[in-house]
Amino acid sequence: MTDYELTLKSGKNCAEKSATETYAGDKALKARQIAFLFIAFLPVTKFMAMPKTAAELAGENLWIAVLINILIDLASIIALLFTDKFCGMTFYDLLESFGGTVFAKIILCLYFLFFLIKAFPGLIETSVFVQNTLYETSPTAFSFVPFFITAFYLCSLKLRAIGRLSDVLWLFTLAGFVIVMSLSFESADYAALLPILKNGKNVMKASAKISGWFSDSAYFLFMIGRFDKEKHSFSKIISGYSAAAVLILIFSAAFYAVFESLAPTELFPLAEISKFSSVINAVGRFDYLGIFMLILTAVPATALPVFFAARALKKVTGIKKTWITALVCILSEFVAVIIFKNYYKSISLFINEKLWLWRLLIGNGIPLTMPFIALAVRKKAKKGETRT
Repeated sequence: MTDYELTLKSGKNCAEKSATETYAGDKALKARQIAFLFIAFLPVTKFMAMPKTAAELAGENLWIAVLINILIDLASIIALLFTDKFCGMTFYDLLESFGGTVFAKIILCLYFLFFLIKAFPGLIETSVFVQNTLYETSPTAFSFVPFFITAFYLCSLKLRAIGRLSDVLWLFTLAGFVIVMSLSFESADYAALLPILKNGKNVMKASAKISGWFSDSAYFLFMIGRFDKEKHSFSKIISGYSAAAVLILIFSAAFYAVFESLAPTELFPLAEISKFSSVINAVGRFDYLGIFMLILTAVPATALPVFFAARALKKVTGIKKTWITALVCILSEFVAVIIFKNYYKSISLFINEKLWLWRLLIGNGIPLTMPFIALAVRKKAKKGETRT
């Protein structure tokens, strides 16, 4: 058998393997659950330090910098939907069919690093936010051990369990958002968002600097070939991401409308944006109900990159037990948080300014090329059928 025939056979076997996994129950998600996952987990990670970082460069146009990243992610998700339509294979099987096992494992190693780096700032931000919001005195780093234990448990679950969790938690995200935003409206001056595009160069710089909080299409990359093709699945997934994007844009605009020139100094606006309401002054800070709801969804949201890092590591190493790779990833992040927590600003600055292009290429560049890879694999398979 020639090398060409072996390649074709490998491609067919991967396709058959994906189909077998699908009908054996490994297609873990419904399109509805992916939409809810986007709404539940994507916005809350952008409510911490991201708006401040964008405001430092873009000022009143920070929402445009946010919009640019959203549009890039939306284009990447659409590309992956077409990838799934063209081929129906999982990400790993598609890479293996296209370039072989070594090629596929190299790409997954890149994603393993990508997700670990993506997770680190989010874990720090969430822990510091909880520390500043819920504790009267500064807790020790080990006070957050229960958080990491919970994150480990979530990362050891199957993808279908995360989907079921999304079925519930999107309501908490939406309810928390409505409570906080409705109270912030009174003190917001949306005229502060004008003029639009006063300094376009700074908007592009801000967009690049905050890209690490985005590139969320990388999550969906690990879901292709693993969700059911139900009716209107394409529109459901796009609608879910679009809804999450609207929440992020509203919060970013409201953030600057409330704080205006002080926006670059507000590290955690989620706890501050609603406190100027006259209702709060009259009856107390019941906005904490909404904040607590968002903190609840922030736990799985910050664990999500680690979840996919564990899946990438499992595929690369061939370890069969998911909990082992989940433990490796969680312990790595925990040690990093313990050691580097006091150097967060310097590390965050390095990641945002030096690694943004690498993260953009991994997080969005590869997803955007996936339809072409899927078409190449399908074309190769069809040629193999013709030859036989």
